[in-house]
Amino acid sequence: MKTVSIFLCLAMITVAACNNEGKDNVEKADSINKAKDDNAMNNNTVTVDQESSEFLVRVADAGMNEVDITKLAQEKASIPEVKSLASMLWTDHSQLNQQVKQLAQERNITLPSTTSADHAKEMDDLKAKTGKNFDREFIRKMISKHNSSIDAFEKAVKDVKDSGVRTFADNTLPKLRMHRDSAQAIEKKYW
Repeated sequence: MKTVSIFLCLAMITVAACNNEGKDNVEKADSINKAKDDNAMNNNTVTVDQESSEFLVRVADAGMNEVDITKLAQEKASIPEVKSLASMLWTDHSQLNQQVKQLAQERNITLPSTTSADHAKEMDDLKAKTGKNFDREFIRKMISKHNSSIDAFEKAVKDVKDSGVRTFADNTLPKLRMHRDSAQAIEKKYW
């Protein structure tokens, strides 16, 4: 019976993967996790709630994007404070990404392997900018991204059922607010 369950689980994941052609990696990860969740429900096994799974997938996507953008900013920024902020964000978000990977691994959640198509386009657009235009756009993006992240993490604290994921979200909020406030201070100083 256990062999049949394993076979069914693998078959469902394979079908989900095959149905993902043309989707970006975030959608693929969601689809695979949904198939795992459906299989677990069919076999009466414990699984992580959908809100926790989707939250970790989106945090992983945003985190990879943040690391990519901050690495670019460390190379291209013309204002020393922008370079310094980018360095701090790169370090902090690299550490957060490791925490997300650990949480996902412990819960058997599949994460995207690369950033979403939207994030890839955003990165390409930012690469085209130079000098103060780059700095201003980078700071604008950091404020916007951190505002969105803060909203998502606050929602996760309220909505996710997995206590480990909820604790991670709650413990991360002060750092996200500090990042946003630091970017806003640079924006106020220069623009």
